[in-house]
Amino acid sequence: MLEEHVYSDWDEPCSGLEFEMKYCKLLKEVYSAASYCMSCIETGRDDCSLFDSALKLYIMAQAIPSVILNYKICIDFGLPLHPTEYIDFNIEEKDVDKCSLSEKRHADLMLRRSINIAKSLCILDPYSLGQLERFRDGLPDFLKSFVYTSKKDKYTWAASNPEHIKMLAGSVERGIGKIDLIVGAAHGSIRPGLILSNLLGCDVYFLRYSLFRREDPSPIISASDKEFLSIYHQKKVLIFDEDVAKGITLKNFVGALQPMFKHSSSASVLCHYLSPFKPDFVGKMFY
Repeated sequence: MLEEHVYSDWDEPCSGLEFEMKYCKLLKEVYSAASYCMSCIETGRDDCSLFDSALKLYIMAQAIPSVILNYKICIDFGLPLHPTEYIDFNIEEKDVDKCSLSEKRHADLMLRRSINIAKSLCILDPYSLGQLERFRDGLPDFLKSFVYTSKKDKYTWAASNPEHIKMLAGSVERGIGKIDLIVGAAHGSIRPGLILSNLLGCDVYFLRYSLFRREDPSPIISASDKEFLSIYHQKKVLIFDEDVAKGITLKNFVGALQPMFKHSSSASVLCHYLSPFKPDFVGKMFY
């Protein structure tokens, strides 16, 4: 898997996390990094360029569903599409009937495809390269030119540490065995959520809930999200956020989602030992 070739100082966000790039160019960069990693592994090359490409792919792969999630929210709720910024869900006027059912279905399909492609890239599946090319070629022009901005985030990066994600996966497997779905609070949970879902061999889905950075009052859940999640009503579901400091975000996320599932548990990669809300499963406590 990709994470086995990623080396970084997980306590301090690396410089590669700070960048701004058009989505179409980003997808080409992801393709190039993934292709190089696969070539190195196939031929047994183990050099600095492999580590650089692996880290680049590890950083950028999460952008694939991140951008599409923003697009899907705009389509689902009839919000304006902005060329450089994620939608402010609070102040914009919404018109849920603005887009047709077929447009909403297409955006829903795009999100699920983007998640699956990102997952496949994280296990360095050669078939993911062709999937990524077809995905890129089929994008609407707006999305091709959308400018994605990545910022450093100390705790999200710390929660991306593969060793801590593996610890969480082990804790979940020992506690409840095989699960069917992870539902992550985006956008911070996307990178560790992709890795965790591969380690646990389960599906993963993301809903935007940015309580502090974007002041979302609650998780943004559309009718199509509810329809998809209803498939897992009787199955084992992990409600996930990458890190828990005071636990407000994950507590609210669990409160909104738990009624949808008969069997659900909460989880985070990192959790502060003084947090009033403790997830059911934690990768590593921090102090």
